[in-house]
Amino acid sequence: MIDVQLRSTIRRLHFNQHLTVNAVAETLGIHHETVRRAIAKDSDSAERLAICELEKFESKVLETLSLYPKLSGTRVCSMLRDQGYSGGIRAVQRWLRKLRPRVAARVFIEMTMLPGEQA
Repeated sequence: MIDVQLRSTIRRLHFNQHLTVNAVAETLGIHHETVRRAIAKDSDSAERLAICELEKFESKVLETLSLYPKLSGTRVCSMLRDQGYSGGIRAVQRWLRKLRPRVAARVFIEMTMLPGEQA
């Protein structure tokens, strides 16, 4: 876990001075994944805000998905925008991934043929 001061230094170097992730890591002598996590911290909170906004529409979306289970995230997003949603498509797609039930993997039998057998 990095402290608040190091996190703010990472974010200042990346966002204000426009250094790349690797340049920040080299400058501070830390691992590049630590830099990525420190930068992505706010994007997690933005995603949580988008999900909170999406939860207002959950009953309507579940009703629609029960009728049309293969409806795309793009189409659901455009339907939500008609109802007042102001977020992005990617947030809707991520949210739908959690809402939709997992589809069981398709079972198949591998068929092996001798050369020329199918012809």
